[in-house]
Amino acid sequence: IFVYVCGDSTLDPDVVLARVQSAHPNCTIVGGVAEAGHVRLFSGKNNGGKDNEDDDKPSSESIAATKQSLSRKSRRQLRIIISELLGQGEAGHGEAKEFLMPNLDTSKDELVDLAISMGFTESSSADPGDCHDLEHVLNGIFGVAIGGDVPVRAVVSRGARSLTTQEVAPQSSPWTVTEAAIVRPGELGHPFYLGDPDGGNVTYHVINRVKSSETGEELDGVNFVLGNQAEFVGLRRIYDDTTPQGDGFDLTMLQMPNVGTGKLMIAETGSAIGTVPIASHVGSQIDIFNLDGDACIQDVKLKLDRLKELVEGQRLLAGLMFSCNGRGPDASYLIDEEMCDARTWSERFPSVPMLGFYAGGEIGPRAIVGNRNIFQRGQAALQGFTAVFVLFIVPKMDIGSFSLDDGHDSIDAFMRERMNSARTGSS
Repeated sequence: IFVYVCGDSTLDPDVVLARVQSAHPNCTIVGGVAEAGHVRLFSGKNNGGKDNEDDDKPSSESIAATKQSLSRKSRRQLRIIISELLGQGEAGHGEAKEFLMPNLDTSKDELVDLAISMGFTESSSADPGDCHDLEHVLNGIFGVAIGGDVPVRAVVSRGARSLTTQEVAPQSSPWTVTEAAIVRPGELGHPFYLGDPDGGNVTYHVINRVKSSETGEELDGVNFVLGNQAEFVGLRRIYDDTTPQGDGFDLTMLQMPNVGTGKLMIAETGSAIGTVPIASHVGSQIDIFNLDGDACIQDVKLKLDRLKELVEGQRLLAGLMFSCNGRGPDASYLIDEEMCDARTWSERFPSVPMLGFYAGGEIGPRAIVGNRNIFQRGQAALQGFTAVFVLFIVPKMDIGSFSLDDGHDSIDAFMRERMNSARTGSS
């Protein structure tokens, strides 16, 4: 699903993303924040842009012309028309859905009458452009969804350097959570009141104590992050006693709700969309990170090198990129290379076309540092200073093998078998 956010929409992008992800937990959601956009919407009728309900009512002449046109179509074509009307929201009530079910007994006249009753008119089929309204969106959230076996892979890069090891993309941390608690919505100690749209319905983990396996030093969670002036905290998660630690560190940008109560509080992102069970973080590895220009360059190269390795031998169609406008296109105080992300892509995939834009916020799976399994889906979030890459890959298909013999003997044997079966069935 491709989602775009623009203007001062009254809708909260995080809430919209969470709801869409909850409805489609295994779906990859990507996109970004832009100044404006264009979306083509199905109108189902051609009224010249008029809002008067009387103008929307077709005349008897229009109905007669539509009925004559539909009568020339096959029943299969009529079912397709009805299916498209239902899919675009012009109808969808129980009575209409009965006709949409595979039913060979539905007469052609019934299908014609149903299509007309659902708002199909001769004018709406005259020109495909007449059936669609091109809307210029200045404030709102819009997008497009692609269903079926869609060959999409998403990769998210965020250049963050560990403050404890000075590594980019570390695989582990010497620090471990030793004391933690869970605060659910409405419970004492939660940073938001129950129902608060900013986070009142999210479960939080309270990281009380952490310990270094190298020195044995113990710190409380807030001192661990604030004492090092960290911008991000990362958790290499575990969810139960049987599940191994996660692949990489799930990053959280530190803001007032995370430390304002005097305790280090990390939102349970999985609980918001129901994809993972809620369990204590005791035993999870923890690390702290800051953004770093060199780390950004190094991380995007590591991620795309890994991507190239994983898709070796596969046919690639195209790519999309949603990168932070703080990462380009011009060189900046943080990344001193022009078009760093786009150029890194083109160096590794020179023959694969790519489109995209630099956004005021990027939509994609939550950024993870140090993950070897770079293909991500689920847990979509609106993030900052990331580069979200989407790669369309042709899926491998095994069509099997067939033996086609249309010789005279084979056809004769086949027809005799069919005729014998028909006689047996009739008797």
